[in-house]
Amino acid sequence: MGVAGRCRVSASASPRNSRDQGHDFRPGRALTQYMPVNALPAPFRVNLHAEAGAIRAVPVGELDMSTAGVLQASVQELLDAGWREVVLDLRELEMLDSVGMKAILVCHRRARARGCDFSLIMGPPAIQRVMEVWGLIDCLHVRAD
Repeated sequence: MGVAGRCRVSASASPRNSRDQGHDFRPGRALTQYMPVNALPAPFRVNLHAEAGAIRAVPVGELDMSTAGVLQASVQELLDAGWREVVLDLRELEMLDSVGMKAILVCHRRARARGCDFSLIMGPPAIQRVMEVWGLIDCLHVRAD
């Protein structure tokens, strides 16, 4: 049975035409209606901690296509503010995809272009594994927490 046979629309939604048979397939509609609230990812944010001449940026949540720009903008603001050492602490990441990895590399490249130090504190085992598979651990300075 296909997706159309399993989805139901709440009573408040109305079909757009007779072929919809009561189903509402507008983007995001069916998924948000049936996804448990506790299954939704926490909003992404980047927490900042100043410590001994360095700034530690801690991305929290899922680093993916929808949040990579937030990380890049945060690190860019730190560099623009004059921080010479940026530590990206991945311990609060829940998920990392290829776009998120690219964002980390862009942050690294921007910091190095300005003569700044950029290092990582590794995250949970799943995050470490993704970075190992893609070879990023060998390309970036990883430090102990």
